Amino acid sequence: EVRDLYSLANKVPFDDRINHEAELSDLNITLIQGYLRQVGSSLYEESKHMDFVELCRNMNIVNTLPEYTKPKNVGLMFFSFEPERFFPYAQIDVVQFPDGTGGDSILEHTFRGPLHNQLREALLYIRNSILEEIIVKHPERAEADRFFNYPYAAIEEALANAVYHKGYDVREPIEVRVLS
Repeated sequence: EVRDLYSLANKVPFDDRINHEAELSDLNITLIQGYLRQVGSSLYEESKHMDFVELCRNMNIVNTLPEYTKPKNVGLMFFSFEPERFFPYAQIDVVQFPDGTGGDSILEHTFRGPLHNQLREALLYIRNSILEEIIVKHPERAEADRFFNYPYAAIEEALANAVYHKGYDVREPIEVRVLS
């Protein structure tokens, strides 16, 4: 009950909260610059010459107090090699049930690391290992019909929403269940 009361009183979203257990050294400049390059940010070129703390402040991934500079949760989720140190179960589990949910075999693949890398790697795994395409050719026309066991665009949207809208203060992984 006390935790719930604190939660109700705390108006700062979990992502924007300062993580008092982390240090600036838990943020990785290589991950930050890679992300900035990937999204086409103008900060990428500036980051090569900018002070690390100033870069982090410009990205709003650290607090603004000069005498007590700490990473915010969002910075640790994206720019720490091991966000699970701070957020247990910050991972994606892709679980396959080849014999159905009551079957004896389960195949599980876990993705850890920075959130955007988890998402990219999980989607790549799903595309390469789970999605199957059937091509039906027709003798009366040149075009063939293509069918997939799962629509990739829907999976991509659903998983991206799960990753970016998950409450990481809840200690549960994101689970993608694949049924036969």
